Amino acid sequence: MTESSRAHIFAYNLLQEVLASSEERFKRWMSEVDEIVWHEFGCSVHDLPDYDLRDWFNDKTTPHEAVSKICEKEGMLPISTRRNVNDY
Repeated sequence: MTESSRAHIFAYNLLQEVLASSEERFKRWMSEVDEIVWHEFGCSVHDLPDYDLRDWFNDKTTPHEAVSKICEKEGMLPISTRRNVNDY
């Protein structure tokens, strides 16, 4: 095997490792978004309309910021900010 072939194999393996690592980070990020949505709305993020969640992740949007964007787009208030009927 030539030095060039070894370099290409190394680069390919490194790229695969980086992509797998990114995918794992995205899965953890999505899990956090889903946990916040469950807490605030009592449903999964997967029950809501589709959003550019991968783009938001790539743009370094935090899970809380992502949920805020969803709220804004859906015109929804999270449970934590809603007033109780008994408050009136």
